Amino acid sequence: TGSSSASIFFDMMPLGTHRAGSAHSHPNGVLRPSNADINFFPRAGKFHIIIGAPYRENDWKCFTADGEPCDLEVIP
Repeated sequence: TGSSSASIFFDMMPLGTHRAGSAHSHPNGVLRPSNADINFFPRAGKFHIIIGAPYRENDWKCFTADGEPCDLEVIP
């Protein structure tokens, strides 16, 4: 994580990502799905995380495959 990007390492990804979902960043900081995201989500799993600049601890949101916001519990 830095001031211009965020990373999730492959060893942190769940197995069977098509069931779990996806995670990607929005460098513009907008924490809602784009039209491209809405088209991609149904093909890529159940839950999708968007991480936005400036990439702080709470600069992310989770969405369902249809693009609706949903709660996701973070377990330390």
